[in-house]
Amino acid sequence: MKMATDSHVVKFRGVQLLSVEAVVLREIETMLKEFGSLDEPFTCVPDTQSFYKGYLRFVVEKQHMTALQARAARMEELPESLFRLMHLRTLILAENNLTYLPDEMSSLNGLRMLDISMNNLSGIPDVVKSLERLEELIAIEVEMKMLPDWIGDLKSLKRLRLDYNYLSNLPDSIRRLDQLEFLSLRQNEIETFPLIILELPRLHELDLSQNQITSLPESIVGMTSLRYLDLSDMGFSPFSHLVEEMEAHGCETVTSHWDPRKHNRDIE
Repeated sequence: MKMATDSHVVKFRGVQLLSVEAVVLREIETMLKEFGSLDEPFTCVPDTQSFYKGYLRFVVEKQHMTALQARAARMEELPESLFRLMHLRTLILAENNLTYLPDEMSSLNGLRMLDISMNNLSGIPDVVKSLERLEELIAIEVEMKMLPDWIGDLKSLKRLRLDYNYLSNLPDSIRRLDQLEFLSLRQNEIETFPLIILELPRLHELDLSQNQITSLPESIVGMTSLRYLDLSDMGFSPFSHLVEEMEAHGCETVTSHWDPRKHNRDIE
């Protein structure tokens, strides 16, 4: 079922699939009220026949929106109605024209996953530090030159993706991310392996591909939790003896090709 943005919203029962356009974002709360009481949770997804950028996708459980995707919705700022969705756990705002995230976003303190990739943000906005329950943060291609020191305060983080930025190092505070399992720094400007990474006790996957790193510390072999290491596309043949040792400890190491498993996540 597809609903035009100028049509009247009526009450439905047993709704399983609803497709709406991203311009409805400012009318989300009105829509939800008019849906009334739902027999079952439902998922709102893009047209399943052909995906068009700009479609809105969201999940509603027990009349509370828990996941919202507004990818490529041409947004320059976030609507105020968004900050009243207190039950949001997943928020995807990638590929918009956002230049800032307002302080009001701190009201979404139940967020577990936030994707702000491919916006004009010049880094990760400070309001993100108030989202202390975040488990996954994706900030790909946001023109970031420095990772803020407060990143270490997001102690629930398990996944951190910072690909296609201008980072040359990492702040010492990242050592406080003792729950971090996945870290991707693909195609930044890193020339020296960040030793602080060695202090992440739960790190399972590390992507350093397409940087300018020319050597690895011998102590990387001691990262027994590491199961996947991507060192590909660095323009040299890296550290064969270290690679062999790490693979002997059960760490898959990629040195020459792009891993197709790495891509932006949408709401599933």
